[in-house]
Amino acid sequence: MCEYAVDIVASSATARVGVRRPFSAVAAAPDGLRQGRISTGNASPARVRTHPHGAAPLDTLLAAQPAHAADLRDDVLGPGPHDGLP
Repeated sequence: MCEYAVDIVASSATARVGVRRPFSAVAAAPDGLRQGRISTGNASPARVRTHPHGAAPLDTLLAAQPAHAADLRDDVLGPGPHDGLP
């Protein structure tokens, strides 16, 4: 059922769309909204597509935790021209 719904959204999307993991309890909706927003942030703004939550774990980390992503960038790349970037 979920795959079918994602296919319908994908076929009619006019912008990038984040897709959260399936849930059955209404209480999970706030987390679903967060996952959808993070997934949308993972998709390229230049492309019309659906992007399922968790499809790209590193992208998810970068979108969900920008401060941690900046720390990781600095640890891996060291100081350089990216200094001062978020």
